Formats: sequence, structure tokens, C-alpha cells
Amino acid sequence: MDTLTIGIIGATTNLTTTNFLKLVQKHQQERRKTNHRYNLDILAICGNQQMSLNVSQLWNETQFSPQSLEKLLQNSPPLVFEEFITHLTQCSGYHKVIVDCSDNSKEYCKFYPKWLSLGFHIVTANSAFLLDSDLYDSIMRFF
Repeated sequence: MDTLTIGIIGATTNLTTTNFLKLVQKHQQERRKTNHRYNLDILAICGNQQMSLNVSQLWNETQFSPQSLEKLLQNSPPLVFEEFITHLTQCSGYHKVIVDCSDNSKEYCKFYPKWLSLGFHIVTANSAFLLDSDLYDSIMRFF
């Protein structure tokens, strides 16, 4: 089985985050029934100011809820990107993915080149990096 090790950044109770987490939950439920080849393993999540390196609290036995995300982040330590990325880098799993759920903020985009250089894949609906041609060029050299 292949595992995608996932870190979520910019997590809030916005639609992007909520829908992504619901899709992951649906995949995990179907995987248990069908022995699907891919496992999606969310290992860390950060909001705008907090991070959690233990996201098992996000899921109850049947369903993800935005309230569980909000509660998890409220009770989490302050966000330190170096710790967040180090945690994901040290975890097992060949495919490491950062999912940027932020709302078109350049705050996280500036880290994309560094994360790409560390071998992370980045999934984002955030297009803020398109506004900065130097940042865009530094990202595109990985493709």
C-alpha cells in the first residue's frame, strides 16, 4: 500500500479545508471497505497561528466536523513552520504532500520553493504566487 503523508496549512473552517477533510474521511472509509491501494495519512495541520502535530483528535468514529478542527487548533501550540516541516520530513512515507487550504494568501506561497526542494508535493487552490514573478519563477524551476 502506498501512503501519502499529508500536512495541511492554512486550515480554518473555510470551505476549502472542510471539503478537503471530508474527502479524506470519505476516502478512508471506502479504503477500509475495498482495501484501496492508497492511504491518506494526515500527520500535521496548521491554522493561521497554531499547529497540531497530532491530528487524531480531528476524527471521531464516524465523521469529521469543522468544530473538531476549530477545537483542535484552539488547544494547540503556536505555529512554528520549521517544527511543522521537520515533523513531516521525519515521518515515514515516500509521498509527502503539503495541502495549502489558505485563502489566496502569499503568507504560505513564499515557502513553496523550499518545500519543493525538500521533495514535497504541493496541492493548492491558492494562486497568490502568480502575482509575484520572482516567486513564480522559483517555483516553476521544479517542473
